Amino acid sequence: MKRSCRTLRARNRSLRTIQSYCEAAKLLDTYLTDRGMPRNLRNIGREHVEAFIDDQLNRRSRASAAAVHFRSLQPFFCWAKEDGQITASPMANMSPPSVTAPPVPIVKDDDFRLLLKTCESKTFEDYRDAAILSLLFDTGARLSEITNL
Repeated sequence: MKRSCRTLRARNRSLRTIQSYCEAAKLLDTYLTDRGMPRNLRNIGREHVEAFIDDQLNRRSRASAAAVHFRSLQPFFCWAKEDGQITASPMANMSPPSVTAPPVPIVKDDDFRLLLKTCESKTFEDYRDAAILSLLFDTGARLSEITNL
């Protein structure tokens, strides 16, 4: 694994990319060791990687963390294949875990009315703030979109 991290540095990958790839490989190695599964790259099969990803999905509060580990392991096994350590990646035909975005909370009408009450005076700032709040509420625009206007 140290050689794969060195290869990433030699390919001028970002520090965060190197950390992510190496962390995923270490987590997989720990998982395999703790369960008495094969650690030799030639003996690691799809079922071992799937079991690891399943474990990560059950451990993590977010599926996106398990998906990052999945995507970080793919280049590791590609590197092992390029390096001649394995003949085929155990992840060759695997699909990443699906990650669903959490639902966006919607402001209730009563809460919106309370927000608008804070803009009831006749100052320019209150008129502006009421207009911005109404635009956000009525259009569902993002804050950055309103800011760019």
